[in-house]
Amino acid sequence: MRTRAVAAWAFTLACSSCVATVSGHLRASTASLLSEPAPADDVRINRPNDPYQALENDVHESALRAMASASDARSVASETQGRASQEATLVSDYTAKALAERTARQLPFLEDATTEAAKQQLLAADGAVGAAQAFRSTELMQGEAVSNAAAYASATVADRLTDTYMGFQEWKMAVLHDPMMESKRAAQKAVAPFRKKLNFLHNKIINYQDRAKDLQNQGFALQSAGAATAKFAVGLQGAGVIGPAAANMEAAHHMIYQAGVFMTNSAKVNFQAQMASLAWGDLQKATTQVMAETAHRYAPSLVAPPPVDASLPSA
Repeated sequence: MRTRAVAAWAFTLACSSCVATVSGHLRASTASLLSEPAPADDVRINRPNDPYQALENDVHESALRAMASASDARSVASETQGRASQEATLVSDYTAKALAERTARQLPFLEDATTEAAKQQLLAADGAVGAAQAFRSTELMQGEAVSNAAAYASATVADRLTDTYMGFQEWKMAVLHDPMMESKRAAQKAVAPFRKKLNFLHNKIINYQDRAKDLQNQGFALQSAGAATAKFAVGLQGAGVIGPAAANMEAAHHMIYQAGVFMTNSAKVNFQAQMASLAWGDLQKATTQVMAETAHRYAPSLVAPPPVDASLPSA
């Protein structure tokens, strides 16, 4: 940049000096030509006086001087351009030498960089192969890791939820299988045969009592009828009607006898009802014993054991 500025300044200075020089030469040449007289025998010059002749001559002279100045200026410009080209060539030569020296200094670094790039390329290829192998190994290890994680998670979750599961099962057993309710259901199931016998005895006792009451009522009715018939027979006997009185008295004795039979049968049936009631009481006690034993067996911490009674009948 500095060389170009110097060349431009030199070119401008040379042009100025050339223009001044050319102008001086032209002025001197024009003055010498004007000072020379024209020949008398020249026909071309012998023309009438023209008022614009002087102006035409001045214009012609100025044109000649301008053409001469332009020619000198072109010569100076060519010379200046040649000098500028020479300086540019020198600058280019210097620049080329500087670049050559810099290239010579940088050549080992560039060669080392090329070698290093080749090494890095080989390392990159090895890295790509290693990455592919690592990817395949990762896929294999991933499947194994997933399996191990699933097994570990299952075992860990099972261990951590053991207490929860046990608590849930205990709660479920407590709700669905309450010991007291289980003992009651088992006791009811155990005494079901006893209940059946108790109901049978109860119905039998009621039948006995009803039969005894009916027989007793019939005996009372026959007694009342026999007493009334005997009283009627006594009245007939007092009236002197012996035959009818004897027949009525015999009927009264028969009624009294039948009433005694009914009363005896009523007593027998009533005795059977009492014996059935005693059996019903023993069976009821045995039912209670079996119920208590079964309930205690199913819930020993909630139900007390029953007292031992060897005289109780078995089911």
